[in-house]
Amino acid sequence: MKLPAPIMSALALLAFASLAVLPACQADDDVCVAAVSMSDSCGAPLTKDQCKKMDSKDAQALLTSLTDMRCSDSDGQLTPTAATCKLAGWPCPDAIGPTPTKSAPRYPVVFVGGIDGHAELDWNPALLSAVADATGAHVIHATLPSWASREERASALWSTLEARGAGSAGQKFNLVCYAVGGLDCRALVSPKGIFADDAASLAQVTASIASVTTIATPHRGTRVADAAVIALQTGTQADLVKAVTGVTIPGSIGSGALVDALQALTLDGASRASAKLTDANGVYYQSFAGVSHMTGDADVPRGADVLAACGDTDDAKKAGFDSALVDHMQPTLIVTAPFGGASMKDDGQVTVTPTDGMVSVDSAKWGHFRGCIPADHYHVIGQLRRSTKDVYTGFDAARFYGWLANDLAGRGL
Repeated sequence: MKLPAPIMSALALLAFASLAVLPACQADDDVCVAAVSMSDSCGAPLTKDQCKKMDSKDAQALLTSLTDMRCSDSDGQLTPTAATCKLAGWPCPDAIGPTPTKSAPRYPVVFVGGIDGHAELDWNPALLSAVADATGAHVIHATLPSWASREERASALWSTLEARGAGSAGQKFNLVCYAVGGLDCRALVSPKGIFADDAASLAQVTASIASVTTIATPHRGTRVADAAVIALQTGTQADLVKAVTGVTIPGSIGSGALVDALQALTLDGASRASAKLTDANGVYYQSFAGVSHMTGDADVPRGADVLAACGDTDDAKKAGFDSALVDHMQPTLIVTAPFGGASMKDDGQVTVTPTDGMVSVDSAKWGHFRGCIPADHYHVIGQLRRSTKDVYTGFDAARFYGWLANDLAGRGL
């Protein structure tokens, strides 16, 4: 039976409407896996779930755009284009903080590495070059022995400085020390450090150091180390280091050295060392902490907790590096973040504050605390592969350390 024309028209319209609400062709799994991989190489957050919500045309366009950036190449373009940002759903704000000026510190700036000298876990060379170019600062990169004792690492740092003229009349250095490197810097300069029984050498050291700036340093320990010491009893050292740092270590580390290095960073071990390593007279001490959010969730940690730990009038915030901005934590750090917020107070009580994924804000405070920056434990040194501004916060590590160099210059250092 032939239906009346009005009914046929109504059915046609209904069929068209039903097609209109059907989801567009979803992104292919292989395309999304490749896009996420390319995104990781550019140091920009993108999950497979985010990609799968895109239609196939946009997902392919995003993959092409990320591929064209060639982030894994030494001459690649690490800054995403406006089109890439739109496709990925990144806000890509302007870089935060003041533009560095040609105002170099009086003394060379020595960037001291952390516990592991692996390329991805040390200062980004592009960052250091950018700081030198922007400010005119004399920049030195000091890489210390990986997973070695504090005495070995502090001694290696002094050897590096001696090779650069330390001990000569009037030759001083500004130390900018990352993570565990901050404890090594303090052990070198402290009257109760590695030269406690050598008055002549100690006098040479203190006369050679103008300032010590620590970045994300566990002055009061991190429970990540406590957990790692326990885990080492049941797992291999390679698995442990992979879990803690996200990289595969070349060769092996002596098990005794690894345990010693970790125990020195536990809540008890680091707190005891910090209490012992008194500051040297005539040396300016300052510190910064990083704050990041697990999976980019603004409530982890809560904004009120960040404000309470970092303060609302700190120098970093005044300069534009506002910790209230939500940094998306590097996925590797999500393993350690639940342990990273703990530190030990002077009275022996454990306290929990926001973290960069590895070190808490309270643990990072030493000397003149200058405030928090919106970056996780890797982003604070321009890693992993984040030598340009963050796509969510606009934090640019090179810009921050350029500001720091200008600040040291303004202090006559």
